Amino acid sequence: MRLNDIVRDLSTIEQEWVICMKRPWGEFAESIVVPLSASLTVPQNVKEQGFDYFLEISVVREVVGVLKGKHISEEDKVKLLLYYAENDAYPDWVYS
Repeated sequence: MRLNDIVRDLSTIEQEWVICMKRPWGEFAESIVVPLSASLTVPQNVKEQGFDYFLEISVVREVVGVLKGKHISEEDKVKLLLYYAENDAYPDWVYS
């Protein structure tokens, strides 16, 4: 699964789940969506497969939500999420 697959199916994914991604993070990096463990961490078996925490689905929805009303491609949504995950901020182009 790739981040664009997750963005496409965002409305069907549980709010409390998280996206984990293999590094280096990028458009084509392998991704997975999982619930957190009972201790609210990425499940050990997911870590053992080489995945790192990327973003919570609730945060993804919030970040993508800033683009509401704008005609934006799926590719730009993916770029936005990658930027946000790395910088904990929105890129300048979001505000233009």
